[in-house]
Amino acid sequence: MGPAGKGRSPYPRCSTSQQTYLKEFQLRYRPVWTNAIYHPSEASLEELFMGRNTTSAMGVAQARGVILTVLEECHVPVFEYKPSQVKIVLTGYGKADKAQIQRMLAAQVQLPEGKLDEHARDAIAIAVCHARSRKFNGARRG
Repeated sequence: MGPAGKGRSPYPRCSTSQQTYLKEFQLRYRPVWTNAIYHPSEASLEELFMGRNTTSAMGVAQARGVILTVLEECHVPVFEYKPSQVKIVLTGYGKADKAQIQRMLAAQVQLPEGKLDEHARDAIAIAVCHARSRKFNGARRG
């Protein structure tokens, strides 16, 4: 029994649909990270940015927590980058807008045919940032 009395916890509960969604998300993506063919040796993520929409940020944070948990369980190291770091690596300017990033990404990487959504482009940009950062850091170390 919680401090609020009456056998109820004073802490808010996740909705059942939210818990179900996060569990399904975990079950859907765990095989991708444990598959012998596609098992990644590293993962790169953008650091969580808390904007004005805290409801949206909470949902992203919860999904991100599931992703980080599964990656940890699969022993996949995770590297995180600030949005400004990704922008600097791709465009040379830490305050580049989406259009600048998209142009530079298309100029540097052969993107798949068809229209990519914003999330897919962001994921590719983060992967390029990671690959270049790893190459640069590896070269500096020796």
